[in-house]
Amino acid sequence: MGRKNTMAESSYNAKTLQDLVNKITHQYLEDIEGCRDSSLYYKIIDSVEEGFFRSLISFTKGNQKEAAEISGISRNTIRKKLKKFNIET
Repeated sequence: MGRKNTMAESSYNAKTLQDLVNKITHQYLEDIEGCRDSSLYYKIIDSVEEGFFRSLISFTKGNQKEAAEISGISRNTIRKKLKKFNIET
C-alpha cells in the first residue's frame, strides 16, 4: 500500500473533499433550479457512494480485501455495494 498520511494531511484532505462536495452539490442544485424532488438526498448519496466505490476498487486494482482494509468497510459490505452499483473487479 501507499504511504500513510499524517494527521495534518488527513485533516487537509478531508477539508478539501468537503469543499469539493459542497461546490458540486451547490452546482447541481443550481442546475436543477431548485426542482422539488423528495428523493434528492438519496440520489445524491447514491451518486457519491457509487463514485467512491468505483474509485476505491480502481485504486486497489479490484482487490476487495485491500479495499476493505483502507476504507474501514467490511468485505461483505464492499461486495454488496459492488453488486448494487454493478461494478466489476
